Amino acid sequence: MCRPPTQDELASEPSLARTFWRLRAIALVACCDEALFSFATGATHYPYLRTLVRCHARSSSFSGSARCGDADIVLKRGASLGGWATFAVVVGNVLCVLLWAPRIDSSGRRHTIVRSLGGLALGLMALAGAAQLDSIALSLGAYVAMAATSATQAAAAALASDSMEKDARQRSALAVVNTARGTGTVVAAAAGFFVLRRDLEDYAIPYATCAALALIVAALARGALPEDAETPRMDRDWRRGARALVSNCRRAAAALSITTAAYYAGFSILSSWGISQLGLAQATLSLVVLVQYAGMALGALAASLVGGAIAVAGGLVATGLAAPRAPLLVWALPPIAGVGLGAASTAASTAVGISVESEDQGQAQAVLLLLGYVGAALGCLLGPRLYAPEASVLRASLPFLVGAGVAVATALGLIATAPRRVEMLEEALLDDDSEADPSEV
Repeated sequence: MCRPPTQDELASEPSLARTFWRLRAIALVACCDEALFSFATGATHYPYLRTLVRCHARSSSFSGSARCGDADIVLKRGASLGGWATFAVVVGNVLCVLLWAPRIDSSGRRHTIVRSLGGLALGLMALAGAAQLDSIALSLGAYVAMAATSATQAAAAALASDSMEKDARQRSALAVVNTARGTGTVVAAAAGFFVLRRDLEDYAIPYATCAALALIVAALARGALPEDAETPRMDRDWRRGARALVSNCRRAAAALSITTAAYYAGFSILSSWGISQLGLAQATLSLVVLVQYAGMALGALAASLVGGAIAVAGGLVATGLAAPRAPLLVWALPPIAGVGLGAASTAASTAVGISVESEDQGQAQAVLLLLGYVGAALGCLLGPRLYAPEASVLRASLPFLVGAGVAVATALGLIATAPRRVEMLEEALLDDDSEADPSEV
């Protein structure tokens, strides 16, 4: 069970500014990795996949695909392809946890980060080739490859955790890494705005450019990150990290996965929904996503599972019901949900940082990230199934309302299963008794 920090630990917790300066190299690498990954799998993947939609309809105006003139078909099929793309990322993350993440603890953090960035570059090059060939199957394969070879975020979290004692100071370290990761998504959304405003029909050049940048970041990471400590070469597998996570922090891990599913059940359709219900341009919606990701980065500075789930629910309901009546609110409401998801992510990774030993930290953080991606995939598959672009405002907003219901249920479940204060006090007293000097008894 993950115990809460004591008052003495809270008093000794360093400031975020000092922690950031100490971990600046790790934060920069995490930010760059997430920016490149999110550009391909978040900021541009829905518009890119819409360009692959084919049908017999023709139109003089750009519908999102040069191969189909019916905008409703393009939006509907594009949303579905986006869900499958997220599912492909989850498949890749499963392979990463099974085959690649164990190297974080056995081969070293920096070793894994450098090679993971190389794998990301290969996946981005494959995606550039898929864009050139207009291949949906190759695109999904590229998403799998990018996720399967990249354990950078888990290794960065483990490296940050190694730098602090196993107490409340873990929260500052992991808040820095999660905020850097959130900042990376903001950078990706900003880059996406300049790309999407051109209504591209071929995304090969942007993705190839990202592949080259990934190789540059890999070279810089090799020189900037601290050297790996000597570790015994031992056989490890994903089950060790999974057991550590389940034994110590299963409540936090489950809450993060379900909250993420609720979030993406609504916001997986934000791009298509914004076009059909709000009449916004594709490039404008990329800025909305940028503001949403900025909320996620700010939320990562906090740490609360219950508060995060409640904020996600509030942001989903408000966006689905209020934004169609007052479109300007779309700039203010989604960031509320982003703050909630960021806070839940930091709370879960902090729980792992405190409760899991250093030799299992990398694998446990990788499994936690995998659970988040599983939740995202479930949400991204559910949202498009509930989405109907041609329906009424309330019916078209159903994915947001369903996601809000799941988030509320998660918050209530967390409150119902919260450890009682008396039980935690008894555990603390027992720990004090066991640490007492026998000669003083």
